[in-house]
Amino acid sequence: MTELRHIAIVGASLAGARAAEGLRKQGFEGRITMFGEEPWRPYERPTLSKTALLNEGEEPVWVHPATYYAEAGIDLRAGRAVERLERLDEGFRLFVGDEGVQADKVLLATGAAVRRLAGTENLTRVHYLRDWRDTQTLGNALRKSERVIVVGSGFIGAEIAATASKLCNEVILIEACPDLFPTVGSLAIREALRAAHARAGVSFRTGVACTAFEETSHGVSVSLDDGSRVSGDIAVVGIGVAARDDLARQAGAETDSGVVVNANFQSNVPGLYAAGDVAVTRGPDGQLTRTGHWRAAQEQGAAAAAAMLGLEIPQLSLPWHWSDQYEHRLDAYGDCLSADKSVLRREENGGLTEFHLSDGKLVGITGLDTARVFRPAVKWIGQDVWPNAEDLANPAIPIKKISLEVA
Repeated sequence: MTELRHIAIVGASLAGARAAEGLRKQGFEGRITMFGEEPWRPYERPTLSKTALLNEGEEPVWVHPATYYAEAGIDLRAGRAVERLERLDEGFRLFVGDEGVQADKVLLATGAAVRRLAGTENLTRVHYLRDWRDTQTLGNALRKSERVIVVGSGFIGAEIAATASKLCNEVILIEACPDLFPTVGSLAIREALRAAHARAGVSFRTGVACTAFEETSHGVSVSLDDGSRVSGDIAVVGIGVAARDDLARQAGAETDSGVVVNANFQSNVPGLYAAGDVAVTRGPDGQLTRTGHWRAAQEQGAAAAAAMLGLEIPQLSLPWHWSDQYEHRLDAYGDCLSADKSVLRREENGGLTEFHLSDGKLVGITGLDTARVFRPAVKWIGQDVWPNAEDLANPAIPIKKISLEVA
């Protein structure tokens, strides 16, 4: 391909919007077309399970002002889903309704879809949360409900339960794992979060899975695998997501719970890139990593733009997740799962930090209400430094004063 004239971005998401912005910032003067299934311009999703549910009439947090796309010469086609992607000898053809659009390169920023429980497909009192329309529907339902069932205690389920407790008299949180909040890499922090939910009046059923949902004119009944049933006005299911990688498969790209890309966010199909929740990156060791969080979507979109233009991509930040529940702030940095040892630090004000170590080196941090305390240690993650474990655990020693062994 001698000339790059047209880049198509599939997905009017945060990653897609940052990619379009990055292309223009880095001097690309050709056509940019961004296709989005939703009828709105790109917006950010973190508020969907929190303030957007609470505040009727709240607007999305838009990525760019309404006039940005036209002013930047970006053809934003909101409400226009790409149904098929065809690989050509040079470039691609995207099928949108009856229209075929040809592009030299394509970025997939299609994100992920919620995982749905069998038997809930046609139930109006069983809700899922992924986009702005879901938030509007669920918010209206919560304001009319007294008793709410939340299935799943990952970040989304926990945040919905916390928000619902401010709107409804009773919230029941169901988790199939033995412990609540299984994605949080610290037992002490999981226990602190459980206590916060209990203080807000949330009740729990753990170690039980949902086997059936039955809807009535007055509510919904959920059958559990221990033989019991739980009833409520509505149920909300938050049990994870699945990457929307079907278009990549149509074009012959390798997929494995997402579009497999290299460090430049390029798939095995020349000219086809992926960023955000839909992408899984193959590292030098062959391992696949998916980093589904807000900052990753921002950075990967911009990085993919640079890669499509043949430019050097910027250094990406460490994986970082956060969650706001009640008055608490949860932060998780790095790779907590690879740790062989953890060190817990308890601050006098009740804040908790768990440092995750592998062979003595810091590989991750999980903190509850302690971001300002542990932030200086984030730069040690993945570096050849060995912090003193006793110092890490001692709240009397500031993080900047902790003894370090350097290679």
